[in-house]
Amino acid sequence: PYLTDAQIETIRLLAAGKANSEIAKTRFVTEKSVEQMLSRIATMMGISFDHQHNSRVRILNSFYELINGRR
Repeated sequence: PYLTDAQIETIRLLAAGKANSEIAKTRFVTEKSVEQMLSRIATMMGISFDHQHNSRVRILNSFYELINGRR
């Protein structure tokens, strides 16, 4: 999938361990915007949400697979 610069920046901040509120402050957006962006990124990467798995970790794992050519 093609990710925008804003989405990549959000993933970078996510990888740095930032909470949604910290990502929002860094990117000058609302927490809701961060949640929506993470949801769009997950959808683009084919990640479905469930309560048994951490979606933030799954987004990062999928991103690392993507940049390492494993997808």
